[in-house]
Amino acid sequence: EPPIGQKSNEITLKAKIHTLPTRIVSEYKRAIENAHLKVKRFCLSSYAVCELAKFTQGIPDSYILVDMGAEVGDISLIGNQSPYGTVAFDGGGTYIVNKLIEKYGVTPEVGLSLLTNFGYSTRRLSFEPIIYKNNDEENPVEITQSDLNNLIKEYFENDYFPKFNAAFETLMSGYQDDVKNLPIVFTGGFSKMIG
Repeated sequence: EPPIGQKSNEITLKAKIHTLPTRIVSEYKRAIENAHLKVKRFCLSSYAVCELAKFTQGIPDSYILVDMGAEVGDISLIGNQSPYGTVAFDGGGTYIVNKLIEKYGVTPEVGLSLLTNFGYSTRRLSFEPIIYKNNDEENPVEITQSDLNNLIKEYFENDYFPKFNAAFETLMSGYQDDVKNLPIVFTGGFSKMIG
């Protein structure tokens, strides 16, 4: 029976708002909080991925979804094929491309090409391959696989993983420990980096 005409001190709303970019999500959340409403949980793009996963063989009903985007990553808890919550954090492939630009002066296209074609390699070779060499005689630049490996490793250890871990702990707070052991499904362009 609808609660029309009844008085209450609280109200529960369930809304599914689909929007990009994430800035708009922050503006919605701020507007809701300014109206003195409490946001219990919200989900970003995980809703769309979750809907697609329903028709993908091999994806479990409950899992942790990690969307590794170019500039923003997010971790979502998916239970019974529905998103329960999402926490977003700054980080992604664009940050590594920017580090390549800063350190070696490459173009954004070269930086992205190095990530997608070489990425992080654990192969042991008897020589150090040069994976990029410019044609500038005054400022020659050579990038080896170990140079790229070191840059990627430094980014993940000092920037990405600390933000990822903080987002994961925020998302998992309030849930039982066994939820942390759900399978992890990776998506997003950054998850396709070699290595």
